[in-house]
Amino acid sequence: FWRQHSSLSRLRERVGVRGEYTWKVSLSNKTAKMELEMSSPTTSFAELLYINPDGKASYCFNSKLSQARIRVNPVDEAPFEYITPHGGALEFLKPRDCV
Repeated sequence: FWRQHSSLSRLRERVGVRGEYTWKVSLSNKTAKMELEMSSPTTSFAELLYINPDGKASYCFNSKLSQARIRVNPVDEAPFEYITPHGGALEFLKPRDCV
């Protein structure tokens, strides 16, 4: 499968959605659809102060223990998915006034 569909740059349609502690992106082209979803419980995030180059403060929420799930649905092959319960890295940067 990957040799036939190895170029992610050929995946034309991109849709991304971000929740409070989740991130999902869908990609597709003529030969396949792919969906990546990552999530973490709030207790697995470290909160770090980040000073932007302009001097404004933001907070970085970082988890190296995120669940990651990738689903691939090729047009002419059986769909498949891979899941790791805590092997993904997920990070969000939020302005100070949004925390």
